[in-house]
Amino acid sequence: MTTMYKGLHSLYRAIRSFLTVQGYSPLSEHREPLPQGSLSYYREMMFRYNLALLVSFISINIVVNAYAQRWLLLGIEICIALIGVQSINAKIRGGRALATPILYVSLVSLLAIYALYTIGPRDLPWIFFCLPMVHFLLRRTAAWVMSLLIVLALAHFSLSHFSLNNTFVILQVAVGISLLMAWFVYILEKQDTALRRMAVVDHLTGAYNRRQFESDMARSRAQLERYGTPTSLLMLDLDYFKSINDEFGHDAGDRVLRRIAKLIESSTRAVDGLYRIGGEEFALILPNTQLQPAMAIAENIRSLIEGADIISDHPITASFGVAELHPQESYKKVIKRCDEALYTAKAEGRNRVVRLNAEELSG
Repeated sequence: MTTMYKGLHSLYRAIRSFLTVQGYSPLSEHREPLPQGSLSYYREMMFRYNLALLVSFISINIVVNAYAQRWLLLGIEICIALIGVQSINAKIRGGRALATPILYVSLVSLLAIYALYTIGPRDLPWIFFCLPMVHFLLRRTAAWVMSLLIVLALAHFSLSHFSLNNTFVILQVAVGISLLMAWFVYILEKQDTALRRMAVVDHLTGAYNRRQFESDMARSRAQLERYGTPTSLLMLDLDYFKSINDEFGHDAGDRVLRRIAKLIESSTRAVDGLYRIGGEEFALILPNTQLQPAMAIAENIRSLIEGADIISDHPITASFGVAELHPQESYKKVIKRCDEALYTAKAEGRNRVVRLNAEELSG
């Protein structure tokens, strides 16, 4: 009795682990962790539930087709079932699953079409099961190609088994399901993009926020370690910004921050990342840029800010700290080093650019 209880408890934990979405999106190119509530999260959840349903349904069909001696269909179903079982086991244990969304959808769709031609109209509902899954699990182009192939196969089958009127009704339903599901996923993608942007973008300036800054610094550090890609960090703080708020009001201060952000973006490359990491403090990550070019970029931005007519008769300046990522230190130490350089620029009179090498900080 105890052994049975332990076995059932282990099975329950395995099922719970499989249906609990953790890890990475099957559609992600960078294997970034899935944020709960995102479209990628729900895609992965549906993918797992579909895998579980697939293995359950095919297990029943294997018995039915073995009894009916449909050997080719039986062989295909056994192969798909084995892939599904391996994928479920891999997701429970954190390994690499054989079944990707594109492979899974392709196999299920081809199986449904083959069963339709082999068994007949009785298996027609499986086609309508595939269409929503295609649009929800696949990227847009792949989804349209796959749904078009399914509809064409359905049209060919229906014309040879049903009247023209019935074929027209069947195709209307199939196309309607595809269009509605495609529109639904499109709306979800737009909302997901907006939510993701809200999570990483500063609403006042349009620059990225500190959360994205830390994430991108970690990625830049990883690229330096793996590929040797040089990256420099530039941090700037507006001088005497509090006096602007005190003299002209917070609305004027907000306008200054927006203008500064636009000015920096207009003078940098598209690959450079601008971040607002504090009240009047910004950071700029410069990929494929060594220290000396980064110093020149900082000096150019400093000069542009000093010469910009943002508030009449009230010149605005900024102090800069610059550092290049070093392979022997963490990204947090690079940020600390750059912040130390910025502090030095403030202490030396403001409105200047200061760099701090790793050796200088350790010394």
